[in-house]
Amino acid sequence: MERDLRELGELGQDFVKGWCSQIGLTCNKSTQDKEGWDFLIQFDELNEKSNPLDEAASGIKCFLQVKSSDNDTTNKSISLRNWKKMVKNSAPFFIIRLEFDGEKEPQRAFLVHVDEKLITRTL
Repeated sequence: MERDLRELGELGQDFVKGWCSQIGLTCNKSTQDKEGWDFLIQFDELNEKSNPLDEAASGIKCFLQVKSSDNDTTNKSISLRNWKKMVKNSAPFFIIRLEFDGEKEPQRAFLVHVDEKLITRTL
């Protein structure tokens, strides 16, 4: 059997960054993965150009953790410490799970909003 040399984590993050670029979202990668997020995603305000600069909104932002796998049974764990950081953060927090099934591109993607209800169900 041929050994799979792919780095699924990096591959998944590359797809997310590409998707953000395609639709004009700012996607900033974490350089130190200590806070439980891989990307800070920023959405530009839709009417920003019509407002004076001193009245421009700061835009909407959220944090995103990327989990990639080759099958749906792979358990990609998140530490309790990071779950806590996700819930307590003032900005919305999401997890995207990409399932590659041994293919070059994700075959499925699931986006989950992290909130206290999710944490309670998880625990």
